[in-house]
Amino acid sequence: MAKADVEIRVGVDDKATTKLKGIGASMTRMSGTFKKAGLGMMAAGAALGASLFALTKLAIDFEMAMREVNTMIGLSQDGFEQLSDAVRDLSVEVGKSTTELSGALYQIVSAGIAAADAIYVLEVASKAAVAGVTDVKTAADGLTTILNAFKISSKDAGKVADVMFTVVKRGKTNFAQLSAALFQVAPIAASAGVKFEEVAAAIATITKQGVPTKVATVQLRQAIQGIIKPSDDMKRAISDMGFASGEAMLQELGLARTLNMVRDSAGGSLDNLGRMFGSVEALQGVLAVTGQNAATFSEDLIATTENAAGAVETAYDEMNKGVGRQFELLFNELKVMGEELGATLLPILKSIVENVLPIVKGIKEWVDMNPALAKGLLAIAVAMFGLGTALVAVNIAMAVFHGLTLNWVALAAGTAAGIAMAAGMFGIMGGFSGEEKTSASGQVTPFASGGIVTSPTMAMIGEAGPEAVVPLGKGLGSSLTINVGNFIGDETSIRKFARMIKEVIGEDDRRNAFGGVSGGYFFGRSSI
Repeated sequence: MAKADVEIRVGVDDKATTKLKGIGASMTRMSGTFKKAGLGMMAAGAALGASLFALTKLAIDFEMAMREVNTMIGLSQDGFEQLSDAVRDLSVEVGKSTTELSGALYQIVSAGIAAADAIYVLEVASKAAVAGVTDVKTAADGLTTILNAFKISSKDAGKVADVMFTVVKRGKTNFAQLSAALFQVAPIAASAGVKFEEVAAAIATITKQGVPTKVATVQLRQAIQGIIKPSDDMKRAISDMGFASGEAMLQELGLARTLNMVRDSAGGSLDNLGRMFGSVEALQGVLAVTGQNAATFSEDLIATTENAAGAVETAYDEMNKGVGRQFELLFNELKVMGEELGATLLPILKSIVENVLPIVKGIKEWVDMNPALAKGLLAIAVAMFGLGTALVAVNIAMAVFHGLTLNWVALAAGTAAGIAMAAGMFGIMGGFSGEEKTSASGQVTPFASGGIVTSPTMAMIGEAGPEAVVPLGKGLGSSLTINVGNFIGDETSIRKFARMIKEVIGEDDRRNAFGGVSGGYFFGRSSI
């Protein structure tokens, strides 16, 4: 068998430079053109993609919020879409985001408000929120508390909101504080037959004296409780005034007159009055609305019962005159338009997801049956990284072609990227074939110290510096020349490199294309 020659030339074979320089200028110009066009397209595509993503995200968030609402009321798809459209229309009208409105709507329907009345209650809460400078959910919370506690029809939600805003106007409180505190007094007042307008007037009277809203509602609750669950002293006083019970007295006289008569029955003694009510909080509440404060309570009661109508609408219109509010309305309308545009993309997105999910499930099942795929997934990551790096390196590599003796770091980057991409893709195929393509230890094989590959293998290239990948298959002819280029390293390293290749070729007795190995290392006039 003929003896083949293996010649390793380091830094001597540069015949292609002249020809490459001939096309260097045109490639550089092409590179510049491609770069500008590519950057422009990337910028435009990124901007468009980001915009579409943002619009789609808005639409998805709104749909999810409305789906939560529908879990409470169970509308058909047509009904769901009509309700969603109604919320969008209201959003444009009142200048509150669909996200805020859908959250408040959930609060409303979860409070037991019928779906047919929910949008009207939401509208009232939205305008009350603007007028009272709070969020819609807070306004809806206070509103539904009163509707449910006093068994008021949802159709009268506007009247309730007017009374609440009158309390804000006349008392020392705000809509948020009032909404958060009403739960402490509304149930017991309603059960005792006390009207909401009376409770509202009492809160206005007490808070304007500096009492915090939550404390005022507690005081009022204890005062009412002292009458409907009377102490022995209170029972005697109620009986002496000719009433069978505290509830009967409240229902016939109302809260204001009842409290004034009870105070008078104490004969002007605070000690007697305190024993009748049985708590400090109740005594404080009674004192705040009777005696010298009785006239104020009476005025506040007239305001809540007779003059409250239209209070929210008047305040709402006044707030809308502001420039800031006008911008809020404008920006919210633009946002709703964007949501509607994003909603048109949702069917497309849904179709994509429906088609992708079976594939994902199939891959998961396949992975469960083929644990070796984990190594293939690593190769996928390498391939994707290599692909991205290679695309970035194309422009650099074209410039390097103009002068091969310059910027070898950039050329190495392009080469490494290509090798990484090829290795990764080969690894993917190996992973999906279900065959083992790694070392015996199950790790990716590194080649920093050299080696020979006789079958498809997933390997790590260039992890410790520049490396050469040389095909050693059959049919190479009588000689093999390995041109490494301007090898980075000292002469000892180069000699070691040459001997390594010479030895691994000689030791591979399966490669019968070589009857023997002779080799040389050339660096100037040096040789092995």
